[in-house]
Amino acid sequence: VEKKALMDKIVTDNIAKEHQLSRIALEVLTRPMTREEVLAKYMKTLHINQREGLSMVIIAHSAWTRYIDLMAQGRIVYREGLLFRKDELDTAQT
Repeated sequence: VEKKALMDKIVTDNIAKEHQLSRIALEVLTRPMTREEVLAKYMKTLHINQREGLSMVIIAHSAWTRYIDLMAQGRIVYREGLLFRKDELDTAQT
């Protein structure tokens, strides 16, 4: 059991880390990419060694969930098998 003050710090730190990971997820999407390309680049950026096995499936699923969340926020678009940053897609259409 943690004291409330410590729990508040843990929650605040966790939220900050989630925002940082979302920012990194957006930054690695430098051009239209497939799901596999963006996940490989994201994990390489985070220095996650891609390997076989269940733990890798869980890590990849967690990373992909971050991109799904960014799509739900409207910051990323998934079209014809490619992920695009919304700001880049808007720029390309003008």
